[in-house]
Amino acid sequence: MGIFDALRSALFGPGTSAKATSAPPKSEPLRIVIPRAPGPTPTRSPATHHYADGSKYLSASDQPRLLVPDESGALPVTVRDGFFVYVPTGQLMPPANRVLNALGVVSFRVRGTQHYPGAKSGNTAPGQPAILRREPQNEFDANAVAVHANTASGRLAKVGYVNKGLARSLAKRMDAGESVGALFMRGSAPGDWDDSPCVVIADDAFRLRIRDWPAR
Repeated sequence: MGIFDALRSALFGPGTSAKATSAPPKSEPLRIVIPRAPGPTPTRSPATHHYADGSKYLSASDQPRLLVPDESGALPVTVRDGFFVYVPTGQLMPPANRVLNALGVVSFRVRGTQHYPGAKSGNTAPGQPAILRREPQNEFDANAVAVHANTASGRLAKVGYVNKGLARSLAKRMDAGESVGALFMRGSAPGDWDDSPCVVIADDAFRLRIRDWPAR
């Protein structure tokens, strides 16, 4: 045994070879693994509010349960891009919604717009005034209520009519001297033709239930 082997044996024990006493291999870098939360991967996209089951719209069966006024009377609903929007999820509800109607938020699709091409000059963009005018001498319906829109020249353009069912109740209110306000919730700017404008009655019930539209 040479002097170096004797020294190595004294320090590290007998039978220790040079190979055994070489520098230990470098250790691998520490890897930290964060466990994933249990449950399926979310499928909803917050940007578009589309859901895995295709429920972009709030179902009719869910509406009575979810469309409930808070203590102040306000609904969790606003209006955007021609639709009612259920604020907590962003799901949509088309105009003429029966549940909202029963809660005092009355809306309707304007009828007969195809017969009034001059309405192209009217401003039916969302949030613009919809002017309701009684036509008691209308040959087709004594309860007729016409819908007009403002034009750039300051005149009114007839857009169409309220449907007969709603016109009956509106006619009673208007004939009793009430001034019934309304807003377009779907439509277009002057010069653009939208043959399916929609209107919401902007009365006290509406202002109580939906407070953040149009923007104030």
